[in-house]
Amino acid sequence: MNKLTKEIYEQQAEQCDGLCDITEEMVTNNPELMRCVTCPFCKETVDAILTPESIRCPKCGVKVNR
Repeated sequence: MNKLTKEIYEQQAEQCDGLCDITEEMVTNNPELMRCVTCPFCKETVDAILTPESIRCPKCGVKVNR
């Protein structure tokens, strides 16, 4: 996995169109999402789906244990 650089972060944040800006309301209202992360499998920027046991990419469907 490549090291995250400032340029890559800014590019990902731009692609998120504001979804990367995590607010207290987002965390409180939707704690089952990990917003604006890059899936290590499909490399897409997604809102990962969290459960107490797993993390799942909604784009490619890969699910891993937490």
